[in-house]
Amino acid sequence: MDATAVVSFKPLANLLKNKRTEINGDLRAFCKSNGFTQYKIKYIEESSVRNLDRDILAKYVRTINAEKEMKDWILKYPNVAKKYKIDTMIGDRSLKANRANLI
Repeated sequence: MDATAVVSFKPLANLLKNKRTEINGDLRAFCKSNGFTQYKIKYIEESSVRNLDRDILAKYVRTINAEKEMKDWILKYPNVAKKYKIDTMIGDRSLKANRANLI
């Protein structure tokens, strides 16, 4: 287990879960209405970085309108994002430019 990745992803996972709970507190109903598999959303919300499905994460982030939070996390933890290829899921060229300026 990559403890650094889990610890760095945990605050984002909590934020995503809180946003999803505001939309619909019932995970099962939320997943059913948005076409998600519950266990894949649980991986995200429990900070299980190694089990993340990037496509599901991207769709989940868009569904709950958390693109800004995701971009902020990628900028804050570029090495973890790159290792798990999370940095490529947001196709924003300005994000890559901003990250390059931080290095």
